[in-house]
Amino acid sequence: MAQKNLLNTKQNKIAFDTVISLVEPNAAPLLQSLEPTVEQIAATAYGWTEAKNFNTKSGVTAAYVAGDTKLVVTDAKVFEVEQIVSNGAEKMLVTAVDYTTSTVTVSRGYLGTTAGAINAKAILYVVGNKSVEGSDARTARHTEENNKQNFTQIFKQSVEISGSQLTRELENAMIGIELNGTPEDRTIRKAEIQGEILAREELKKLNVMAGEMENALIFGKAYMNGTERYAGGLYDFITTNITNGGVFSTDLLDDALDKLNELGAFEDPFAKYVIYASPSIYRAMKNMQDSTVQTLDNERLAALRPLSISTTQGTFPVISHRRLPAGDVLVVNTTDIKLKAFRPIFQNDWLDNGTDSYKTQFIGEYTFEIKNEEKMALLKGLTVAK
Repeated sequence: MAQKNLLNTKQNKIAFDTVISLVEPNAAPLLQSLEPTVEQIAATAYGWTEAKNFNTKSGVTAAYVAGDTKLVVTDAKVFEVEQIVSNGAEKMLVTAVDYTTSTVTVSRGYLGTTAGAINAKAILYVVGNKSVEGSDARTARHTEENNKQNFTQIFKQSVEISGSQLTRELENAMIGIELNGTPEDRTIRKAEIQGEILAREELKKLNVMAGEMENALIFGKAYMNGTERYAGGLYDFITTNITNGGVFSTDLLDDALDKLNELGAFEDPFAKYVIYASPSIYRAMKNMQDSTVQTLDNERLAALRPLSISTTQGTFPVISHRRLPAGDVLVVNTTDIKLKAFRPIFQNDWLDNGTDSYKTQFIGEYTFEIKNEEKMALLKGLTVAK
């Protein structure tokens, strides 16, 4: 006898936001934070082009005195000729940029200001461009573009319940109805209880499937060899900003965020940064005096009771992530991570295959688009002071 599945159709396509709404929030906190709309893709190798955001500031790599006019900076792409930059009270005019050596040549003490010492790692801010009334339009700036790629991965879970188990649970649930209900009541209720039992088993496996997808989003390695393919995750893509080891402290977290700030991470008006911390680091943050429970618009994430922690770069939600290795912290912009579907999740109908059991299967094929990895951070293997 065939049994209806969770959504009552054969070969039913299940929207990913439906899956996420059904699973327990702690099973997949990162997936919970992504946009629920999943775009369909046409190939198992998925590529995208990302343009770096325009930045309006960069640090110098050394200290300089008032007479120095050639300044080596961490990101020369910020600057162009005839920009006005600021270091405290002093303003400077950019007269040349050598992108190969990351050297900016400036005219010191511009706009009637006084040239002074520039401290190592001081930030130079672009405050405008030299502009004469009636002058021609400036040449448009362009940022470099990078081509990135990831591969799809098949995720599947089988659900099976034996006929004897189903019969036993039905008998226990039907005791009161068998005694007091009409034959029609018993038939209707038996079908309802059977559906509840099967749906319960489905939800268990949906949680497992969501957990595997969450693991792939974190730890996956991009790989394709013939018919075998896997999606790369955050630990695979984040290569620029990695901190290895050390005792966790607010200073350590601030250093990581300050580096992201230097790269213009927090100038994106659409960015939604979330900090995911392993349970030991989350507890350490929770014990800090300036951490409080934060209310988020995302109801699913709000159920995880995220902390609100103050840093040098503002206030961020912090969510405990039990899948992260002890001592690890991820700082991610959730708007730069998107789930892409090659084959959305399907569920086969429940079937009695003649072996005293009922079976169904969830199967889907997805990949992850992870943009701007240099504006995310990974802190690994941190310890907590006793």
